[in-house]
Amino acid sequence: MNDDDRRIHQTLVRSREAFAQSVNDFAAGGAGRQLYADLQAVIAEVEQKSTAHGVGRSDAKQGTQTINNGREELLAGMFAVREVAKVLNLEEKFPYPPRNNDEALMQTAGVYITNATPVKADALARGIEIVRKLTSLMKVKYANNPGKLAEWMAASHVERAPRRAKAAPPPTQPPQP
Repeated sequence: MNDDDRRIHQTLVRSREAFAQSVNDFAAGGAGRQLYADLQAVIAEVEQKSTAHGVGRSDAKQGTQTINNGREELLAGMFAVREVAKVLNLEEKFPYPPRNNDEALMQTAGVYITNATPVKADALARGIEIVRKLTSLMKVKYANNPGKLAEWMAASHVERAPRRAKAAPPPTQPPQP
């Protein structure tokens, strides 16, 4: 995950925890509880994809292991990603890893990394959309409870990336008379 993805993931987790404190205020089987369940599923999906993505990357970069051990660990990670892809009906994006050619195996691992990134981003986008819908519900539900609403707004806010300070312009010399 890059820094932007981490900030969105943190927002989703904070939102889940904030809503969990209020879940009993919403009707069983209602829209609020359904969105909450959807948010939990998206967070699990993002975390699973991040773990699978990290396994492939770290295994591919291991240089201290023997070639055979590295190959077997890379294959195990790729098979784990492929199993997740089957569940998500994305199997065609994650081809069966070759076993007899290390160069082809590394190329296929690169394909896995490339293809896993947008899927993870799609899950993050779905999560943010769920948080927006929950925000609408929370604004209506807690219109007369500013404390509860403020807690939700703080939890559901996506942090901005830090900005670098602009460099000060160089000092200018006063004109010589």
